Amino acid sequence: MKGNFLELLYFPANHNEKIDKFLKNVHGNFTLVTLSIQKDIVNVAGCETIKILIDDVRHDCFVILIDGSYVR
Repeated sequence: MKGNFLELLYFPANHNEKIDKFLKNVHGNFTLVTLSIQKDIVNVAGCETIKILIDDVRHDCFVILIDGSYVR
């Protein structure tokens, strides 16, 4: 089982052949172990997700529910 970060990272690969190929080709050299890199990637993913949601619903109302739990 992968950690939450890797699950998030590999999720798009399951739905996009180009991303899947990229992650498979660079797997040995592609180490995302530093917390700052992980935070940057998660931040960008969040921003892109918000952009897609806004474009998708435009003038409709919507709610985003965020789980505030924290695991150490």
